[in-house]
Amino acid sequence: MSTTIKYEFLKVIRNKRFIMFTLVAPLFFYVLLYSMSSSGGAEAKAAMSAMLAVLCSTFATVGSGINTLSSRIAREKPYIGNILVTTPYTPSKFIIITSAVQILLNVFIEAVIILFGALFFKLQLTRELFIMEAVILYLSTFYVLLGLCLGFVLETVTLQALSFPIYFAAMATNVTQQMYPGMPGFITTIQRAFPGFYATKMISNISDHAQALSNLAILSVYIVLMLIVTLVVYRYKKTSIVGA
Repeated sequence: MSTTIKYEFLKVIRNKRFIMFTLVAPLFFYVLLYSMSSSGGAEAKAAMSAMLAVLCSTFATVGSGINTLSSRIAREKPYIGNILVTTPYTPSKFIIITSAVQILLNVFIEAVIILFGALFFKLQLTRELFIMEAVILYLSTFYVLLGLCLGFVLETVTLQALSFPIYFAAMATNVTQQMYPGMPGFITTIQRAFPGFYATKMISNISDHAQALSNLAILSVYIVLMLIVTLVVYRYKKTSIVGA
């Protein structure tokens, strides 16, 4: 299994779409947003750099599932179907390996963003920063599974039209009232139905251990439910995947 994960990891990391969307674009926004808000003392700049690092990690890892992974699955359905028919490669093993590869890619993405921030934008490598990045990485598991579902269900052309609206809707669930106090209450009510809301609450109240554990438990429930949905979606779409 480790050899397969390594092979798939290297295959994806050479993909130009992956490089542009999940590495170059987040780093570009890091530079842009930091240059627009770099006023203040050294402490304020360090805090801003940490916030931007977490924001860019969210931007990249959510997109790697909803956009990059889903497109790859939709495009490679004939290849996936052939593997599932001609080898002992089970659907469960495929889902586990694909998810593991994407999560490793997300670790790589976060590492690049952190290193970039530390080298160029006074990002301090604190315990709080790594906890926040770990929360984003855990949240990305949900979007990896969502990306699998989208790839199973949708064809490439349809996915190209829908993936970005879905992506921006997912990102919107991370902007809570704590980050934007003027947000209408009904939007917050809608956000509570999505896992990004609870990940953001964990990050915003990182020192409140009781609340963090409560939000972590809720986030874990979302991930487990998404895993079940992924398995059900595969069974429902199995004929079209294998026969692709």
